Amino acid sequence: MVVILRKLNSVIFLLILPFIGNFYEVRGHIVRRSTSPQGTTKFLSKIFSGRCNDYSDCTLAHTSQCNTYPSRSQTNCTDALNEFLEAFAFKDPCKVPEDAYDGFLNKSMVHSEPNETLLWSGTKNIAINIATITDRYTTIERTAAGYILNGLRWCGENGSSGINYGSCGPCEEGQYDASTQFWRSASRHFAAQARGFVSVVLNSTRNGGAFNETSIFASQELPNINVTLVSHVYIHVVRSVTTPDNITGEDCDGASIMKLKARLTDKGLNHSCSFNDREFILVQCVQYPDAAPCQMLSSSPVALKRSNILFILSLFTLLINVKL
Repeated sequence: MVVILRKLNSVIFLLILPFIGNFYEVRGHIVRRSTSPQGTTKFLSKIFSGRCNDYSDCTLAHTSQCNTYPSRSQTNCTDALNEFLEAFAFKDPCKVPEDAYDGFLNKSMVHSEPNETLLWSGTKNIAINIATITDRYTTIERTAAGYILNGLRWCGENGSSGINYGSCGPCEEGQYDASTQFWRSASRHFAAQARGFVSVVLNSTRNGGAFNETSIFASQELPNINVTLVSHVYIHVVRSVTTPDNITGEDCDGASIMKLKARLTDKGLNHSCSFNDREFILVQCVQYPDAAPCQMLSSSPVALKRSNILFILSLFTLLINVKL
């Protein structure tokens, strides 16, 4: 019964998916990588504690409402908050050391099960949607740290409160505000703990190439994949179903993808690449049912309706998640 309820939750997620905003978001957006001059999110500590307790309670309960959280040991939210605040409070907003968050992150805050690690670059929404719908992947947003801090801003100051609610930047070139420094560090930790096979989802039509060498994936995650723990890297190159036909993108033979393959080979990592896997197209079609690639999925000449796609995706989700 619990398994069925978990699958129904995935179907409910599909129903609200069309309202979750744009498909592609690059890192640097406030939702994940903040470079905003705004100050710390109000009530940061209370939000942290509330989300942490919510995450921890779901981890213990294993109920159908908690299907978005991978199972793991309970988090001590008081200790986690103290470690987190200690990393940046009473410090210059743009001078938080790279290792400042290590104490916080070392408390299994960015954990994933073997074969479930999903990295992304320029494809935030598709990565999160696939991870939530199929329950086969873990993105950093589905870890304890990612769930607690996603969408928040923070930085310190030398004043009495130690936290700057006025402005967290902008920082000078080569510097990172406290929030961005955290996500860089969290990404390194997340990649380093990956085991088994690792998947990465890349944007075919991204400016600078699907494998952008200035991205968080290229600069922080890829260098920290542990070759003694990871057996294979699966590269998924995805083209948006809404991309006009006159805009060319990369497939698995694209110039930047070849650079990625070379870097993986140099690290001694086995790898393979696929372009526009069916599951990635289906997820997009929930939001864009009238897009040409989505209508091509229909076996009839009638345009594929949103309800038809939801039904197909519901069955698809149930079938690929059967755990024997």
